[in-house]
Amino acid sequence: MIRIAMAQIQVWPGEIERNLRKIEEYIEKASRERCDLILLPECSDLGWANPHAAEGAEPVPGRTSSLLCELSRKYGIYTVCGITEKDEDKLYNTAVLVDDQGEILLKHRKINLLTGIEDVYSVGNSLGVADTKFGKIGLAICADNLEESMVIGHTLGRMGCQLLLSPSSWAVTQDFLKEGRTYGEEWTSPYGMLSKTYKMAVVGVSNVGEIPFGVWKGRCCIGNSIAADSEGKIVKVLPFGKRAETLEILELKLKENSLYGTALAEAVHSCRKVL
Repeated sequence: MIRIAMAQIQVWPGEIERNLRKIEEYIEKASRERCDLILLPECSDLGWANPHAAEGAEPVPGRTSSLLCELSRKYGIYTVCGITEKDEDKLYNTAVLVDDQGEILLKHRKINLLTGIEDVYSVGNSLGVADTKFGKIGLAICADNLEESMVIGHTLGRMGCQLLLSPSSWAVTQDFLKEGRTYGEEWTSPYGMLSKTYKMAVVGVSNVGEIPFGVWKGRCCIGNSIAADSEGKIVKVLPFGKRAETLEILELKLKENSLYGTALAEAVHSCRKVL
């Protein structure tokens, strides 16, 4: 059993010091709740699709990732957090998995970038899973898990991933907010299929707050974070809204899929027919 803190926090684009204080506040809260791991949103340091992100981005290892390591060690908790990574002249939308001893176990750079919106970032070029005391954990960021890019999740599943964690930034228009339309189906479908096929729990956490600049200026990130257990059941949906900041606890029993390699072909085919 793993106890996960889903940290649906507000991220203020460009305000790195304010955001880092918020990250520490929620890591401390999760530690007080005796959580094993905390999952934070995409680009929690500088904000998602921030056209000015290069001004505050850091390499990995670097100041931001080192702080995450320090906080994980201080509070004795695993941390998954989306950050903005600078690597020479390139910028990446990155997520890191840090263990409770302050060691970076895994780094993932987002692959399925939104064309015309995330042009500030370069495309990631690797996938992997990390062995932890809870089981194998993999990372995929937000749109990496859309139906169109499920090859990423399928690959992690075939690597034996038991828990797929997805820092996200789910944004909608002001009209969407006013109309009160439902949200989440574009995530529940791929989350469900991946979890059913590979017995792999999938958890995505989005930030909340307004987007003040860039192509999507005026849109709002709305939380509505989602978790699927290892049987494909949606077991947690967090509140929706641009002010819906919250921390909620999720307990999951991770399973190991006995199928691997070509033996997975029929399982994949069967899930596609059902969903």
